[in-house]
Amino acid sequence: MDNPDDSLASTLWAVNDQSTALLAERFYRHWKGDGMAPPEALAAAQRWLRDEADGGRWAHPHYWAGFTLTGVSLGALLASRREVRRT
Repeated sequence: MDNPDDSLASTLWAVNDQSTALLAERFYRHWKGDGMAPPEALAAAQRWLRDEADGGRWAHPHYWAGFTLTGVSLGALLASRREVRRT
């Protein structure tokens, strides 16, 4: 899994469908739209959900802290960072 596109996002526990949809949309916006590496995109989406989404409705860690990424290698992360710097 050296390609960031080969990573898998998952949760450690069952999470509300609406908060998951909000986080997923923001994650993909940061990753594909803004060119962030997947771990950075996930962290930014988690912070957004915790701090800004729906006036704090999703601030409890239950709604955002259980999301993880599997399969992102250090090489892929560094390569994606170099690519972002070139653009």
